[in-house]
Amino acid sequence: MAIEDGTEWPTDWNEGLVIEDISGNQFVWVPVDGTNVPYAKWCTTGISNATTTNDSILSGAVDENTQVTTYGGFYIARYEAGNQAATLVSKKNATVWTNINYNNSKTQSEAMYNTAEVKSGLVTGTQWDTAMKWIQNASISITDSTIWGNHLNSVVTGHGVKQVAGYSEIWKAKNIYDLAGNTWDWTNEIYSSSRVGRGGNYGNSGSDYSAAYRSSIDPIGTGGNVSFRVVLYIL
Repeated sequence: MAIEDGTEWPTDWNEGLVIEDISGNQFVWVPVDGTNVPYAKWCTTGISNATTTNDSILSGAVDENTQVTTYGGFYIARYEAGNQAATLVSKKNATVWTNINYNNSKTQSEAMYNTAEVKSGLVTGTQWDTAMKWIQNASISITDSTIWGNHLNSVVTGHGVKQVAGYSEIWKAKNIYDLAGNTWDWTNEIYSSSRVGRGGNYGNSGSDYSAAYRSSIDPIGTGGNVSFRVVLYIL
């Protein structure tokens, strides 16, 4: 099966299987086997995960562990949140949705899908860390993401400024774009009175603020270097 740009979708669930809805939004399956990829918070760069908790999971999803136990993984947006005429999308070349605070990013995430079969939500710290373990197992560094993220010290032409979603094939791991750099991603994780952003941004070095990094961000902030990422809950 080919994507619109002609590249082939992988058919191996462990290599970044892509699904696409009728509007062209794409998500990637993160396989969780409990051994090689446990469903757990474990990354300790930046704020220690021991000091953070999840915000409330959206109504109807009940428990973020349920779908992992039932299906053996979860779907994460292939792209950072895109703003397409004020509609949330997960699409290549979309304008990345920045200048949005935590509460609004959470609201937008939960409104993207809301049916009896599937709901959407803002990525949690556990989901981010689980994706990091999956990526790390492929011998990709998550503590120095300079070579695969839009960081200040990246070597890709166009680095060091905010780019559209999926700008470079080099800024991709396991078929997911921009987990490293480009913009911070809001997560559904609380640190004291702040919220947690992950992944660094275009103004940071990939060695200091890597894909795994946790950063404390004021939840009412609406900076141009912070976006968000959606996950799906299969019910």
